[in-house]
Amino acid sequence: MEMKKMKNLVVCFPGIGYHSDKPLLYFARKLAKEIGYEDYVEVSYSYEKAGLQKNKELMDEAIDCLYEVAEDALKEVEFHQYEKILFLSKSVGTAVACKYANEHKISCKQVLFTPLEETFQYIKKQKSFENPYIAFTGSNDPWVEEEILEFLSKERKILLYKYDGANHSLETPNTLMNLEILREVMEKTKEFVHPTKNITW
Repeated sequence: MEMKKMKNLVVCFPGIGYHSDKPLLYFARKLAKEIGYEDYVEVSYSYEKAGLQKNKELMDEAIDCLYEVAEDALKEVEFHQYEKILFLSKSVGTAVACKYANEHKISCKQVLFTPLEETFQYIKKQKSFENPYIAFTGSNDPWVEEEILEFLSKERKILLYKYDGANHSLETPNTLMNLEILREVMEKTKEFVHPTKNITW
C-alpha cells in the first residue's frame, strides 16, 4: 500500500503595518511555494495602540495581545500532519512567531524579517549556527538598537544579515538598491529553507 506523502506548511506572522502583500512576505511566500511548501496559513491582526517604538512595556503588551490572536487563528491547524513547517514573520510578528513555536513545541524553520529586541526573549540559546533561525535587519531601522540586535543574534548563534542604510522595511531611498536587497534576501531565504550546498559560517 502506497503511503500518502506528507505536505509542508508555511505560516505567516505579519507586522502590525507590514502586511503579507508587501514585498518581503509576499515574495517569501511565493518562494516557499516554489520549493514545496504547498499549504499556507496567515495570522491576520490589527493593533491600534501607538507609542510602541522602543517602549518595552507597551511592546510586550502588544505581543501578548497579538499572540492571543495567533492562538485563535491557528487553533484548527494540525501541525503534526506536516513533514516540514516554515514560519515567515515580520517585525512584531517575529516575536509572536517565536513565542508560538515555543509554547506549542513546534519544530520549524523561522525566517525573521527585521526582528525586534523583544523577539529574542522567545529564542533559546543555540549550541551552533546550525539552528532553525535566520534574520534580516537594516542599519537604519529605528525600531531596534543595532548593537543590541547584533549581540543578541551572536549570543543565540542566529545568522543575522544587515543591510547598510536600510530601514524597518529593508528599504532605502534608492529604488533599484531596494530591488537588489530584496533579491539577495530572497536568495538567502531560499538557501536557508532549502539548502543546496553546505554553508560555512
